[in-house]
Amino acid sequence: MSLWCTSQSIDPRQFAMEAQHGTRTIDLLKKFQRVPKEGSEMSEEELEREVERLEGMVVDVARGMEGGIRVLPGVEEFLKGLREVGFENWGIVTSGASSFET
Repeated sequence: MSLWCTSQSIDPRQFAMEAQHGTRTIDLLKKFQRVPKEGSEMSEEELEREVERLEGMVVDVARGMEGGIRVLPGVEEFLKGLREVGFENWGIVTSGASSFET
């Protein structure tokens, strides 16, 4: 996220203090996006493209980190159990980006 903050001339510490868990990426962009133009001035299509780009950056960094993206104990078994009783399209995530696939 610090790379994105730098590209927007935003202090990453300020961003981290104001960006709370549970805040959608699109809402953060509306508030903080500066380049190529203010997030509040971007169309929904532009914002959606920027969300995909930003979340892709986060996923790329997390994949490269030791212990970054990982399946927690018991999750695979739980999801398998859901599939066995007919719930096919379920997942468990914490701050998960839509651009991540296993």
